[in-house]
Amino acid sequence: MKFDIKSYGELSSLPYLLQWIMAYVYGFLADWVITKKVTSITSTRKIMNAIAFLGPALALILIGNSDSNLKIYVLVILMVGVSCISAGKSGHLINYVDLSPNHAGTIMGIANGSSIGFASLGNVMVHFIVTNDQNSNQWRIIFYCAAVIYVFATIVYCVFGSGEVQPWNEKKAKNRAVI
Repeated sequence: MKFDIKSYGELSSLPYLLQWIMAYVYGFLADWVITKKVTSITSTRKIMNAIAFLGPALALILIGNSDSNLKIYVLVILMVGVSCISAGKSGHLINYVDLSPNHAGTIMGIANGSSIGFASLGNVMVHFIVTNDQNSNQWRIIFYCAAVIYVFATIVYCVFGSGEVQPWNEKKAKNRAVI
């Protein structure tokens, strides 16, 4: 996309600064709507997750269709898209505790471990599709594929996601003889 990240060092950190700030905003908002019973835990998690995934999906599509000379426009879109990701902290990331307080650490470890494997596929995809890193059409394919994955993940989470403690959370008591 003809964007030299080294020459825009300070500016390239702005999306992540905004992401950090917005994590507090989304967290406060999620806690507030749950506490005030505006929405259920399940609905809140789904809404936050939709923001966390659809925001970056839209940003990727907009960046993929942008003129490479509009660097500030791309940076602003990137800032908004990356800041939306922080809503996931009040969506799927805290949802492990909602589903199973007794097994949240194990579930998170399995989910994070498997996500690393899938994230590695992105590097492989870039390797095979982007043969010329200055070709915006090749990068557009990568951005669109990532956007489709975000949208698909949003649909799956909104259909199957829950914020309720699951029956398998309960530890089964072993029958022990009392002596």
